[in-house]
Formats: sequence, structure tokens, C-alpha cells
Amino acid sequence: MSTPVAPQPGPARPGGWLRPDGAPAAPAPALDGGSALTAALRDLPVSGHAAVLADEHDRLHRLLATIDQL
Repeated sequence: MSTPVAPQPGPARPGGWLRPDGAPAAPAPALDGGSALTAALRDLPVSGHAAVLADEHDRLHRLLATIDQL
């Protein structure tokens, strides 16, 4: 078995210019119903999250279906 070698710095990674290491990302602004959905999930046990998320998925599906009618 060979001895592990310490990692060597390599070329810059794609996207490394987006944010300096250690800098926290700014939270994304809540969209329509986002804060209400977060509050609903926060108040439920994890076992209840699937039903809430399924309802939200259905709501968004219906909303997106109306785009073609514009």
C-alpha cells in the first residue's frame, strides 16, 4: 500500500470567481408564498412535509399552466 500524498494546489476551479471562499452567500428573496411555505413546514413534523410540498407542487403546476393563456 502506498503512502498518501498531501494534496497539491491545482488550477482554479470553474466558478471560483463567483464568491471568495468563506464569504456567505446572500439568501435568495422569498417568492410568492415562500415565507408562508417555510412557516408551514417549520410548524410540522418532518413526516408532514411531503404532503405540504406536494400541495405546493400542484399549486405551482396550475399556475404555470396559465402562462400559455396569456
